[in-house]
Amino acid sequence: MTNLEIISARSDLYRSIRNYFERSNLLEVEVPLLAKAGTTDPQIESFRVVGQSSRSYLQTSPEFFLKRLLAETHQSCFCITKAFRDEEQGKDHNPEFAMLEWYRVEFDLDDIIEDCLELIQLCLSRPELVYRETYTSLFQKHLDIDPHNIELTALAPLVEQHTSYEGSCDSVSEALQLLLCTVIEPTFTGLTLIRDFPADQAALARLGKDQSGQLVAQRFEIYFGDIELANGYHELVDEAEQRSRFERDNQMRGRLGRSEMLLDEALLDAMKVGLPNCSGVSIGLDRLLMAGLGLRQIDEVLLFPWNQI
Repeated sequence: MTNLEIISARSDLYRSIRNYFERSNLLEVEVPLLAKAGTTDPQIESFRVVGQSSRSYLQTSPEFFLKRLLAETHQSCFCITKAFRDEEQGKDHNPEFAMLEWYRVEFDLDDIIEDCLELIQLCLSRPELVYRETYTSLFQKHLDIDPHNIELTALAPLVEQHTSYEGSCDSVSEALQLLLCTVIEPTFTGLTLIRDFPADQAALARLGKDQSGQLVAQRFEIYFGDIELANGYHELVDEAEQRSRFERDNQMRGRLGRSEMLLDEALLDAMKVGLPNCSGVSIGLDRLLMAGLGLRQIDEVLLFPWNQI
C-alpha cells in the first residue's frame, strides 16, 4: 500500500474510534509522554531520557496518568497516544507505537470484554468469529495441564520439548508464557479472547474466583490470529496491594539482571485518595490497523518505521 493509502486508513480508524466513544460520552484526554517513573513490569523496559538536571522515562502506556485522572474526576475517558518500549523491532512490534487506552467507571470484567469486542469488530473491515477461551481451557486443550496448579519442575520438560529456549525458566509464569507463545498462539484464527489468567500474572488487575472457584486474575487478552491486540483489566483499586506488587516486580527485575525502577508514587497517592470501581483496556493501534487491512508486518502501516528514523 502507498503512504497516502495508509494515512487515509489510519485516519478512518481513529475517526471510527472517536465516534464510538462519543456515542457513550467518554471524554478524550491527552496525557504526558514523559514521567518521573517508568514501568516496574519485569518483561518491559522503559526508555530513559536524561535531561540537564533530571532523568525521566518515556511512558510504556498512558495508564498511570489516566488512573490519576480517574481518581480525581471519576469520569470514564479514553486516550489515543504514542507509547514506547525499549525492545527490538519485530514483525508486529515497533519500539514507538500508537496506543488506544480507555476506562469505564462501574464496568466489571464481563462489561469491558463486550465493550472491547464491539469496538474491535467495528474497526475491522469484516466481521470475525470470536473464540472465547479461559487460560485454563487453552492449556488443557493443547498441553493437558492445569496452569493454575502446576510446579516449575513439571513445566520444564514441556518447555524443553516445545520451545527453543535454552535457559532455565525462573518461574512458573515465565514457563507458561513461553508455552503460550510457542504452542498455543500459533493455532489462533479469527479473534481469540483469553480470560481468567493465573493470579501471579495479575499485574494491575483485581483477583477473583472463576466459575470453578479457582483464584484468578480478572484480566483478558484479545488476539487477531496470533497477534495480541488488546489487554484489559478489572482494575485493582487497593493502593497497598498495588505497592506490594510493584515491589515484587522489582525483586523479579533484580533476579533477571534488570535495574530496579522507582515506584510511581503519584499513582499510588491517587489510589490512596480513591480510584473508582472501573475496568480498562489498551489496544495497539498499529496492530489493529494491520488486522483491518490484512497486513502481516507492522512496518507496512508505519510511515517511518524504526529502521528509517
